[in-house]
This record gives sequence, C-alpha cells and structure tokens, in this order.
Amino acid sequence: MIRLESFYGQGENVRALIASVRSDTLPHACIVSGAAGSGRRTLVRLICKALYCENFGQEDLTGIRTEPCETCPACLQIEADTYPYVTTLALDKPLTPEAKKDRKTISIDD
Repeated sequence: MIRLESFYGQGENVRALIASVRSDTLPHACIVSGAAGSGRRTLVRLICKALYCENFGQEDLTGIRTEPCETCPACLQIEADTYPYVTTLALDKPLTPEAKKDRKTISIDD
C-alpha cells in the first residue's frame, strides 16, 4: 500500500496537501502536474481516498488513523474510478482513433 508520506520527491506541496486533508481545509480544486510516471494519479487517488474514506481519522489499535483504509466502499470505488464524486481529468490518456487521425508530426531538421 502506498502512503501519503511516501511521495518524498514532491516536497512541500505534498506536505501542504496532507496537512490540508488532515485539517479538513483542502481547496475546492487542485491541479497536479509532473512528468509521466511521477505518481500524479496515485497521489490524487490517495488524497481523494483520505477525503472520502469512512475510517480516516477514526481511532484504531495504533491510534488515530492518518491514512485511507483501502478497504471501505469509498476507497475501493475511488481505486476503481467508479466513485461518483471523484473525477480525474488526464491529458495523457491514449488517443482515440479520431484524435490520432488529426495528429500531425512536426520534425526539426538539422
């Protein structure tokens, strides 16, 4: 399971997002950007799970839960991209056949 604290390379931005989730002061919209494979979608899913998790902030055997539980219906639906209140927009999705047809290759000659 990936934890919110495991996004070390994201620095202050991730720490600010974690703090805002824990204090229930998250902005109404966030833009997450970065290179392909940098974990943008994973980070967004974790933040959404923390917001909607039925067990987040509840006390368990180890103290107050500070991570999504990954087992409640909300966490499972967010992971499957079927939760009704979570929408992710991604520009790196595979192109449709129509979009591929309209795409042009631009080259730079030496």
